[in-house]
Amino acid sequence: MRKEVVLIAFLSFLTVLVGCRSSQQQTVIVRPQEDETSKNLIPSGGELSRVGPKPDVPPPVRTTTHPAVSGETEKVTGKQTPPPPQKSSITEGMVLIKGGPFPMGFEGAGYLDTQPVRSVNLEDYYIDKYEVTNKEFNDFLKASGYDWKGRMQAWPGGVMPEEMANLPVVYVSWEDAKAYAEWAGKRLPTEAEWEKAARGIDARKYPWGGDFDPKKCNVKDSGYGKLLPVDSFPEGQSPYGCFNMVGNAAEWVADYYDAYPGNEAKVEKFGQKYRVVRGGSYESVANFTTFYRTPEDPTLRFRNIGFRCAISAQDAQKKDEENKEK
Repeated sequence: MRKEVVLIAFLSFLTVLVGCRSSQQQTVIVRPQEDETSKNLIPSGGELSRVGPKPDVPPPVRTTTHPAVSGETEKVTGKQTPPPPQKSSITEGMVLIKGGPFPMGFEGAGYLDTQPVRSVNLEDYYIDKYEVTNKEFNDFLKASGYDWKGRMQAWPGGVMPEEMANLPVVYVSWEDAKAYAEWAGKRLPTEAEWEKAARGIDARKYPWGGDFDPKKCNVKDSGYGKLLPVDSFPEGQSPYGCFNMVGNAAEWVADYYDAYPGNEAKVEKFGQKYRVVRGGSYESVANFTTFYRTPEDPTLRFRNIGFRCAISAQDAQKKDEENKEK
């Protein structure tokens, strides 16, 4: 009897043990399913790319509110990019440059790319009084979702600090500057427009006159060694009231770096590859005058290059009328 009890107990133990093992073998591990949106995710710019940042490229800034890049927004989301904040006029913050001829260029020794001096006749146009600021560019990023690759270099952690709001935005490529200008309903100024706004009609060497003065601009000789607010140096403004046309941030303009009409000099970078940068920066020396031209790759970003915008008077009037009808 005692043996039978022991045998029954042993058989019961085996039954429980087998049941436990069977239960363990039937356990199903549920793995996270791949999010359907991640399968179809199109990176900014509309091009498919490998997941993860490229070597030596800062990782993208995580956002939760921005749509795709400005030019691709309508294609990807079916929505149009929001317009810039409504102003009383598109020319708010700009100065009017009256049309007419002005002498463009310079024929001094060593200036092969600024020759010959010629009379250029322009229609009425507006140009920004100040360089485009970090705040203004940040507003553009928030409204459009534009994928700006320079934000990690320009702003700590890719987020604009308030103390930088009124500094000129830099680390913008020519394409970045063009995208902002188009969003704002404007465009980049031509070389001729920029030069006339900087030097007037009397062919002055600097915006304030013929002699260099480090107290009227932010260049290397001025001793600041950094970007300053865009409304600095009112005593150095141009005849039309434009600030920092020499120094602070150098500025992209619309044109290719090419020969002026009548210039047959063989300059290595002339052609349809490089875009022109004007004005010099806080790192420049005194020879960055109102007529000085610098060629740069339009796809690159620099710590000392920003921009300002322009618009023809005719287009400005048309856009203001369109805005009133809305």
